[in-house]
Amino acid sequence: MLCTKKIIGPVVAVACCLFTSQAMADVSMFASTGTKLFRISGSAVESFDVGVEISALDFDMNGVLWGTGVSPGGSDYRVYTIADPFGTPTAQVFSSPIISTTTSLQWIDQTLYAVQREGSPSSGSFLRTLDPVTGAQTPVGVTGSTNAVIGGIAVDEVSGAMYAMDGATAELSAVDWQLQNGSNPSATLIGALGLSPDGGGGLDFHTQSNTLYGLLALGGSPNNRPVGVYTIDTNSGLATELVDLDPFAPGQGSFGFAIIPEPSSLVLMLLAASVIRKGRR
Repeated sequence: MLCTKKIIGPVVAVACCLFTSQAMADVSMFASTGTKLFRISGSAVESFDVGVEISALDFDMNGVLWGTGVSPGGSDYRVYTIADPFGTPTAQVFSSPIISTTTSLQWIDQTLYAVQREGSPSSGSFLRTLDPVTGAQTPVGVTGSTNAVIGGIAVDEVSGAMYAMDGATAELSAVDWQLQNGSNPSATLIGALGLSPDGGGGLDFHTQSNTLYGLLALGGSPNNRPVGVYTIDTNSGLATELVDLDPFAPGQGSFGFAIIPEPSSLVLMLLAASVIRKGRR
């Protein structure tokens, strides 16, 4: 269904488990915690160890799954492609080292946007564009207060709205990524999530159902944080759990999340990209 590059790489373990959730029946996705990559489709959850701590995931308009991450014990973040995502996924290095810690990715048209942090969380979160080959970063601006810890961003391809989850304040906000109201992509509060994420997580938007999904890591010890998949109300910010991933692996390290685009979604993404380009002129 999707076109990806085939590579050779080690896969440590594969396990398959089941859950029941009617709301998830028509939505398939990838989630990651630490070096574990989960492929969630219908009632099946498959777990793979890709050997890289994936910190962000997103599909481009060609159906290729991208991620950022760092090798265990390493210090250099890089851009990866996830090869053979519907077979035995492996992580393939794609870029030179990236300067900053990357917590979220979002492809918009042919541009890869990234939320990044530098130093301690008090330094804030920054929205930048990222060259997936060279790792070069181009600033868009700061996303909010100096204490903002953006754990995920997602764009509604139809409306062009960008949403962000702040793990420090447990809130959902709208981000002015097109700089329509100033020189920075400021975040405007939508509402509280109704739970306490611990900085980690990810967001993605499912176009067909007009639904925002999130992978949220809740408070706990650094290597054993409760992790689940949620729907998030874009009007109120309220999060509702759909899938508990704790039975499959404890939440640890970094987190990534991406909904698998259906063929019709890819068409909508292409059309929306054309509209967004026209809106920028």
